[in-house]
Amino acid sequence: MTIQVIPEQTVPIPTDFTPDKVDDMLTRAKVAFNTASFLIANGLDADPRKDPEGTKAAAREAKRQFTGSPIAQRRPMNSKTALWLNDLFHRYNNEVVDDTVKLKNYVVTRLVEESDGEKAADRLRALEDLGKMSNIGLFSDKVEISVSNKTTDELKDELAKKLARYMGPVEEVKETKKKKKVEVIDLNKELGPDE
Repeated sequence: MTIQVIPEQTVPIPTDFTPDKVDDMLTRAKVAFNTASFLIANGLDADPRKDPEGTKAAAREAKRQFTGSPIAQRRPMNSKTALWLNDLFHRYNNEVVDDTVKLKNYVVTRLVEESDGEKAADRLRALEDLGKMSNIGLFSDKVEISVSNKTTDELKDELAKKLARYMGPVEEVKETKKKKKVEVIDLNKELGPDE
Protein backbone atom coordinates (compact mmCIF):
# COMPACT_ATOMS: atom_id res chain seq x y z
CA MET A 1 0.00 0.00 0.00
CA THR A 2 1.47 3.35 -1.03
CA ILE A 3 0.23 6.65 0.34
CA GLN A 4 1.30 9.76 -1.51
CA VAL A 5 2.14 12.61 0.85
CA ILE A 6 2.19 16.18 -0.45
CA PRO A 7 3.49 18.70 2.11
CA GLU A 8 1.66 21.99 2.39
CA GLN A 9 3.76 25.12 2.07
CA THR A 10 1.69 27.09 4.62
CA VAL A 11 2.10 24.61 7.47
CA PRO A 12 5.33 25.09 9.46
CA ILE A 13 7.61 22.13 10.07
CA PRO A 14 7.10 20.89 13.64
CA THR A 15 10.00 21.19 16.05
CA ASP A 16 8.51 19.22 18.93
CA PHE A 17 8.11 15.54 18.11
CA THR A 18 6.84 14.32 21.48
CA PRO A 19 3.56 12.47 21.00
CA ASP A 20 0.36 14.05 22.25
CA LYS A 21 -1.15 12.36 25.28
CA VAL A 22 -4.77 11.34 24.93
CA ASP A 23 -6.05 10.10 28.28
CA ASP A 24 -9.75 10.03 27.46
CA MET A 25 -10.81 6.71 25.91
CA LEU A 26 -13.52 8.31 23.76
CA THR A 27 -11.06 10.82 22.26
CA ARG A 28 -8.49 8.07 21.70
CA ALA A 29 -11.14 5.96 19.94
CA LYS A 30 -12.16 8.87 17.70
CA VAL A 31 -8.54 9.51 16.74
CA ALA A 32 -8.02 5.81 15.98
CA PHE A 33 -11.23 5.70 13.93
CA ASN A 34 -10.19 8.76 11.91
CA THR A 35 -6.82 7.13 11.23
CA ALA A 36 -8.50 3.87 10.19
CA SER A 37 -10.93 5.77 7.93
CA PHE A 38 -8.01 7.59 6.30
CA LEU A 39 -6.16 4.32 5.71
CA ILE A 40 -9.27 2.64 4.24
CA ALA A 41 -9.85 5.65 1.96
CA ASN A 42 -6.27 5.26 0.76
CA GLY A 43 -6.43 1.56 -0.01
CA LEU A 44 -6.35 -0.44 3.23
CA ASP A 45 -8.35 -3.64 2.80
CA ALA A 46 -10.56 -3.92 5.91
CA ASP A 47 -12.92 -6.59 4.61
CA PRO A 48 -13.93 -8.67 7.68
CA ARG A 49 -14.52 -11.77 5.52
CA LYS A 50 -10.82 -12.04 4.66
CA ASP A 51 -9.73 -12.33 8.30
CA PRO A 52 -12.61 -13.69 10.41
CA GLU A 53 -10.40 -14.53 13.42
CA GLY A 54 -8.82 -11.06 13.41
CA THR A 55 -12.29 -9.52 13.14
CA LYS A 56 -13.55 -11.53 16.14
CA ALA A 57 -10.49 -10.56 18.17
CA ALA A 58 -10.99 -6.89 17.21
CA ALA A 59 -14.67 -7.09 18.24
CA ARG A 60 -13.73 -8.63 21.62
CA GLU A 61 -11.08 -5.96 22.24
CA ALA A 62 -13.50 -3.18 21.26
CA LYS A 63 -16.07 -4.51 23.74
CA ARG A 64 -13.41 -4.66 26.47
CA GLN A 65 -12.35 -1.08 25.83
CA PHE A 66 -15.94 0.12 25.58
CA THR A 67 -16.88 -1.43 28.93
CA GLY A 68 -13.64 -0.35 30.61
CA SER A 69 -12.48 -3.90 31.28
CA PRO A 70 -9.20 -4.13 33.22
CA ILE A 71 -7.87 -6.62 30.64
CA ALA A 72 -8.43 -4.19 27.77
CA GLN A 73 -5.29 -3.10 25.97
CA ARG A 74 -4.39 0.54 26.41
CA ARG A 75 -2.44 0.76 23.13
CA PRO A 76 -1.95 0.08 20.27
CA MET A 77 -5.41 0.06 18.79
CA ASN A 78 -5.53 -1.52 15.35
CA SER A 79 -7.83 -0.27 12.62
CA LYS A 80 -10.35 -3.12 13.00
CA THR A 81 -10.71 -2.48 16.74
CA ALA A 82 -11.09 1.24 16.06
CA LEU A 83 -13.91 0.54 13.57
CA TRP A 84 -15.71 -1.78 16.02
CA LEU A 85 -15.29 0.69 18.88
CA ASN A 86 -16.65 3.55 16.78
CA ASP A 87 -19.64 1.39 15.86
CA LEU A 88 -20.30 0.65 19.56
CA PHE A 89 -20.14 4.33 20.49
CA HIS A 90 -22.39 5.25 17.60
CA ARG A 91 -24.99 2.59 18.39
CA TYR A 92 -24.90 3.26 22.13
CA ASN A 93 -25.43 7.03 21.73
CA ASN A 94 -28.24 6.54 19.23
CA GLU A 95 -29.95 3.89 21.35
CA VAL A 96 -29.91 6.14 24.42
CA VAL A 97 -31.36 9.05 22.44
CA ASP A 98 -33.96 6.83 20.76
CA ASP A 99 -34.99 5.24 24.08
CA THR A 100 -35.32 8.65 25.74
CA VAL A 101 -37.46 10.01 22.91
CA LYS A 102 -39.64 6.88 22.92
CA LEU A 103 -40.12 7.06 26.68
CA LYS A 104 -41.00 10.76 26.56
CA ASN A 105 -43.52 10.17 23.77
CA TYR A 106 -45.06 7.29 25.73
CA VAL A 107 -45.44 9.41 28.87
CA VAL A 108 -47.00 12.30 26.95
CA THR A 109 -49.39 9.95 25.16
CA ARG A 110 -50.47 8.32 28.41
CA LEU A 111 -50.97 11.70 30.09
CA VAL A 112 -53.14 12.88 27.19
CA GLU A 113 -55.19 9.67 27.48
CA GLU A 114 -55.52 10.12 31.26
CA SER A 115 -56.67 13.72 30.79
CA ASP A 116 -59.88 12.29 29.29
CA GLY A 117 -60.42 9.93 32.27
CA GLU A 118 -63.62 9.44 34.22
CA LYS A 119 -62.59 11.02 37.52
CA ALA A 120 -62.11 14.75 37.71
CA ALA A 121 -59.11 14.35 40.05
CA ASP A 122 -57.34 12.07 37.53
CA ARG A 123 -58.06 14.48 34.67
CA LEU A 124 -56.78 17.44 36.68
CA ARG A 125 -53.63 15.58 37.75
CA ALA A 126 -52.86 14.51 34.17
CA LEU A 127 -53.34 18.05 32.88
CA GLU A 128 -51.13 19.40 35.66
CA ASP A 129 -48.38 16.91 34.78
CA LEU A 130 -48.67 17.85 31.11
CA GLY A 131 -48.35 21.52 32.04
CA LYS A 132 -45.23 20.81 34.12
CA MET A 133 -43.37 19.29 31.18
CA SER A 134 -40.19 21.22 30.40
CA ASN A 135 -41.14 22.16 26.84
CA ILE A 136 -44.54 23.48 28.00
CA GLY A 137 -43.56 24.96 31.37
CA LEU A 138 -46.95 26.23 32.50
CA PHE A 139 -46.57 25.24 36.16
CA SER A 140 -42.81 25.33 36.56
CA ASP A 141 -41.56 26.22 39.98
CA LYS A 142 -39.51 29.38 39.88
CA VAL A 143 -37.10 30.40 42.56
CA GLU A 144 -36.28 34.09 42.65
CA ILE A 145 -33.12 35.19 44.34
CA SER A 146 -32.63 38.83 45.14
CA VAL A 147 -29.21 40.11 46.01
CA SER A 148 -28.92 43.34 47.95
CA ASN A 149 -25.52 44.87 48.30
CA LYS A 150 -24.82 46.69 51.55
CA THR A 151 -22.06 49.07 52.40
CA THR A 152 -19.44 48.26 55.00
CA ASP A 153 -20.97 50.76 57.43
CA GLU A 154 -24.43 49.15 57.09
CA LEU A 155 -22.95 45.71 57.75
CA LYS A 156 -21.08 47.04 60.82
CA ASP A 157 -24.31 48.55 62.18
CA GLU A 158 -26.23 45.29 61.68
CA LEU A 159 -23.45 43.31 63.34
CA ALA A 160 -23.36 45.74 66.29
CA LYS A 161 -27.14 45.39 66.74
CA LYS A 162 -26.97 41.60 66.72
CA LEU A 163 -24.03 41.54 69.12
CA ALA A 164 -25.83 44.00 71.42
CA ARG A 165 -28.80 41.66 71.54
CA TYR A 166 -26.64 38.79 72.82
CA MET A 167 -23.85 40.52 74.71
CA GLY A 168 -25.15 43.94 75.72
CA PRO A 169 -24.20 47.28 74.26
CA VAL A 170 -21.19 47.36 72.01
CA GLU A 171 -18.52 49.95 72.52
CA GLU A 172 -16.67 51.09 69.47
CA VAL A 173 -12.95 51.03 69.91
CA LYS A 174 -11.12 53.44 67.68
CA GLU A 175 -7.82 52.36 66.33
CA THR A 176 -4.99 54.71 67.08
CA LYS A 177 -1.91 54.77 65.00
CA LYS A 178 1.38 55.36 66.72
CA LYS A 179 4.14 57.00 64.84
CA LYS A 180 7.03 54.70 64.46
CA LYS A 181 10.32 56.04 65.60
CA VAL A 182 12.83 55.86 62.80
CA GLU A 183 16.33 55.12 63.92
CA VAL A 184 19.09 56.54 61.76
CA ILE A 185 22.36 54.68 61.76
CA ASP A 186 25.57 56.40 60.79
CA LEU A 187 27.58 53.80 58.88
CA ASN A 188 30.83 55.76 59.17
CA LYS A 189 30.45 55.82 62.92
CA GLU A 190 29.53 52.13 63.13
CA LEU A 191 31.95 50.67 60.57
CA GLY A 192 34.65 53.26 60.51
CA PRO A 193 35.67 55.66 57.77
CA ASP A 194 36.41 54.46 54.25
CA GLU A 195 40.07 53.96 53.52
